[in-house]
This record gives sequence, structure tokens and C-alpha cells, in this order.
Amino acid sequence: MTDDPIQRNIDTLEHAVGRCLLKWANIEFHLSTIFRHTVGTDVITADLLWSRIRSFDAKLQMLNDILTYKLPNDEAKADWRRLKEYVTTLYKSRNRIAHSTLALKQGAHPRLIPFFVVSNASEHGIGADEVAVITIEFIEAVPALIWLHDLSLGKLHQQSSEQTPDLIQRLRNVDDQKRSEQRLRDKALRQYRDQKTDP
Repeated sequence: MTDDPIQRNIDTLEHAVGRCLLKWANIEFHLSTIFRHTVGTDVITADLLWSRIRSFDAKLQMLNDILTYKLPNDEAKADWRRLKEYVTTLYKSRNRIAHSTLALKQGAHPRLIPFFVVSNASEHGIGADEVAVITIEFIEAVPALIWLHDLSLGKLHQQSSEQTPDLIQRLRNVDDQKRSEQRLRDKALRQYRDQKTDP
């Protein structure tokens, strides 16, 4: 370890980025495992299909098509939809980190500047602490993917709250909250329209 505080801060950020990207690779591994076990072919063929597609979005869409067909019920399909949307958001965070340039500004901690070009050189960037938070989100997604994998294989016969990962439960709660807010907006709109039509 160096005595230079700037180099220590650079090392900390580089370590955080490396850990984060390794945790992202774990998400991709679990997605490929779900695909492998649900596609309905041998392991080698499934891996060949998965690895041939380079675009993460295309892989996720292909997995979505299979799971939408194979998951046992509407609740499981809704959980997959929520998890897919969440993983898509995580993928955007992954890209911000993976496609960043390390930047040093006088007197400041090193930052990652996503998709660095001169036109956005004034961007605040991402520090080691923010990378650590994103890493935790990546780590948290893995038990949800494992749970979905087991559900897709019929290993989970009922969706009890004891076996449901925290992330899945939180995503359900967010969805419920959005539906509740939408119902309130719809009700307010109906009341407004009724008032407008009353003489």
C-alpha cells in the first residue's frame, strides 16, 4: 500500500469497481443458469444459444419469452416481470461503471465519469461509495434470481412469504403502491369529470 493519499483513493475506487463488476458477472451467470434449465434442451445447446447472443437486452428478452411461457402462474410471471425490470435498471448502473473513465480533479477524490467525452467533463461522476451501493444492489439480486430459478423448475410449489427473498417482496410492495396511487388518480379524475358534467 502506498503512502500517497491520492493513489490510495485511486486504489480504493479501482478495487470497488472490480468488486462491482464481479458481482454483476454473478447476475449474468444466474440468468444464464435460468435459461439453461428452462429452455428445454441439453446443457451444451442451451449454453451455445445463450453465448451466441452478445446483446444483454436480447438475452433478457429471450429469457423473458421462455419464462413467460414456462412459469407456473400469473403471480410468478408478475414476479419475473418485476425482477426483469429491476435487473434492467441494474444493467444501466453496470454500464455506467463499466464504461467510465477515472477522473481526478484537483483536491477531490477520484471519480468515474460515465461515457466520458469532453462535452460532459463537468459531470459529478461516481465515487467509490456510490460504486459500493450499486455492488450491494447486485449482490441482493442474486437470491431473487436463485428463487426464480427454483420457481421456474417447480422446486417451489407455493410462494410463501418465508421463502420469498426480500428483494422480491420489496418489488411487490412497490408495484402494489403504484397500483394504489393509480387507483387514487383514476378516482380523482372520475370525480373531476362528474363535477364537470353536473349542471
